[in-house]
Amino acid sequence: MNLDELDEEYLEQQIKGFVDKFGTEPLKEIYHIHRNLSKTIFIKNFPTVEIFRRVFFDDFQKELNTGDSLNKIAERLSEREGISKRTVYDYYKYHYKRIKKLRKDKTKQKSFAD
Repeated sequence: MNLDELDEEYLEQQIKGFVDKFGTEPLKEIYHIHRNLSKTIFIKNFPTVEIFRRVFFDDFQKELNTGDSLNKIAERLSEREGISKRTVYDYYKYHYKRIKKLRKDKTKQKSFAD
């Protein structure tokens, strides 16, 4: 699901407000409910990658800092959080493509400013 910039900002604002009010546990439950629904009745229009990025980012980042392979990280997160390995791989691909693009854009902006 591709969100435009305004939708992404709105989603970010709503998720932050929800997490501030209730913590991350209910949001993790919503994520797991959605995963079950998507397998059962094929609901695919819910931004799971966005929610995953916001809810599980800290855990994923800590795992990456251990220096283990992506396969081991996916295995641990799968066991601990009940996340499918495929979701971890998709998140990694999605998130780090965005990070690389943002860094590249910043570098271009700096080179134009010089």
